Amino acid sequence: MRISARESGFLEPVSRFPLEWGFRRLAALGYDGVELRVVPDRLAWGPRARTRGIWHTEYDDRGRASLRRLADDLALEIPSLACDWASGYSEYCDDLARWDGVALELFRHHIDLAADVGARVVLIHFGMARGTWDDVKSLLTQIAEHAERRDVVVGVEDNIWHRTGLGDRDELRALVRNIGNRSLGVYVHLSGDVDDQARIVAASRGVICGLHSGELDEATDYRPVLDALQDVEYDGHWCFEVSGASIDASIRLARRLLQPAPAR
Repeated sequence: MRISARESGFLEPVSRFPLEWGFRRLAALGYDGVELRVVPDRLAWGPRARTRGIWHTEYDDRGRASLRRLADDLALEIPSLACDWASGYSEYCDDLARWDGVALELFRHHIDLAADVGARVVLIHFGMARGTWDDVKSLLTQIAEHAERRDVVVGVEDNIWHRTGLGDRDELRALVRNIGNRSLGVYVHLSGDVDDQARIVAASRGVICGLHSGELDEATDYRPVLDALQDVEYDGHWCFEVSGASIDASIRLARRLLQPAPAR
């Protein structure tokens, strides 16, 4: 199991500890990959000053190639980008019927950014915005079509899907299967006890494209989850959405708790 973490989980100020520092720190800790949070900084000019993450206008072709080289030099993958700008955007526009303009264009920009830095998956969600089935299906279809052109998979975050007002994880999985584009999947966020987590994974057969969790419990046997992941043939990263000291602790626990059972 390859293990990654969100670079944005570091609490150090980005003005003094920029993205390159985050890459080097994760590599030094022994992570296999880094997930990049896509959010604008409040200052649109000069280096980032407030918010950890990346934005498409910050990196031209040369900058994107440089970021990819840095990851390669550190033997670090960039498996995924997470479009968390959608939370703030939903405060401005909470009607998904109106996301087929600026928001759709931003998703396309960030799919391009992912492809250019070598990321395979783009996590998306719609913040607190709500809409009809037709609104969401049209939007996801257009996003997936662009992702297919760039050989990227878009994963809709499942644990907050209910905020759309269109049901829970089951309805999301059904919608993704109904659209039927290989570049559209479900980004699974594990929750509940270990049996619940295994059931979530098993129900995501054929559509799971990414995996998030919080901190691991040292006393928990995660073999049911690992078995479920193997059964659905998931070959991506287990990404920790943690912060601060939990970034250090998570990789140590993962190397102990997320090892496959020895072959019989």
